[in-house]
Amino acid sequence: MTEYLIPAPIKKKEAEMITDTALRCHRALECSALSRVDLILGDDRKAYFLEVNTIPGMG
Repeated sequence: MTEYLIPAPIKKKEAEMITDTALRCHRALECSALSRVDLILGDDRKAYFLEVNTIPGMG
């Protein structure tokens, strides 16, 4: 079973790195308005890109 931890137990620096990674993915894929970038934080504390959804919440 999946356990959801809200808010995520991450450090401020990790949250900033995740935000930066999501923005870089959004821009690299040339998304025009909004997107939801899904990432996972690995055991090595690095953010790994999973997918991007350009119509989040509409499916």
